[in-house]
Amino acid sequence: MIATNCPCGISRSIPRRISTVRVPLRIDFLKPRTSIIPVSVFLQAIAECGETYPASRLFRRLSIKNLSRIVKKRSNSPLAKNTFPRIPLYNAGVKLFSFAVLAAVLFLLPASAHAAASDSQPVIACFGDSLTAGHGAAFGHAYPDYLQQLLDARGYRYRVVNKGISGDTTKDGLARVKDVLAAHPAIVVVEFGGNDGLRGLPITATRANLDQIIALLKDAGVKVVLAGITLPPDYGPDYIRDFNQTYALAAKKFNIPLLPFLYAHVYTVPGTIQADGIHATAKGNQLVAENVFGLLRPLLKK
Repeated sequence: MIATNCPCGISRSIPRRISTVRVPLRIDFLKPRTSIIPVSVFLQAIAECGETYPASRLFRRLSIKNLSRIVKKRSNSPLAKNTFPRIPLYNAGVKLFSFAVLAAVLFLLPASAHAAASDSQPVIACFGDSLTAGHGAAFGHAYPDYLQQLLDARGYRYRVVNKGISGDTTKDGLARVKDVLAAHPAIVVVEFGGNDGLRGLPITATRANLDQIIALLKDAGVKVVLAGITLPPDYGPDYIRDFNQTYALAAKKFNIPLLPFLYAHVYTVPGTIQADGIHATAKGNQLVAENVFGLLRPLLKK
């Protein structure tokens, strides 16, 4: 029952004179109508609400009015007359919280199950700078995102995590090794050095940092693959030559697979590089993912 007015109302009778008048309490009794529907029909009604309205408005639309309308359409169907258990539907013209809870369970359980399955898969960590992070590309269009799609399409059960941070040098990467190891990766794709070269840092320091990164990962029992990069021509042939040798020397020293140039077969394709001439577009990151997948493939297991 619902009280619709106050037992002792206050009204204004004439200006500057206030009087109190006792007003009888009016009680409205609502008589819920109860109908019985099959569980299957009820679940279909919930699903139809979900199809009709966006997720953000779904719970607001889970009123008895909407559900009853859908149930009436289905009540005479063969599915409604089967032997499924039946449940009461209380039609009081108000939203039922239990329906919202049930809908949340129905919609969230598949996502939770998928997340649990993903957590049990071996991890591939893409560890690098802005080229890995996907600087300038829309969210979800970095090369690790496309690498995940390639793995899924080819039946490899791995979970890719993006550990790229724009602007990182090899020194910054060395400081983040513990964070990468915290993800318990099975394989790490190491991509660093571009920012070192663009800043003209000593190549000896870059090589020392890169060696330490690889050594720490391998000491933790992680498989490592190395992706190299190069520099624009205006940095001079001698510096570029020594810089490029950094990756070959590290790969040989630690006996790890090497992709000499992350952007192999990318620069020559129109629409793959952003206006800055450095970072890949979404289209370019798709090609980068194919390069990295080829590097990883011998290490993958189905």
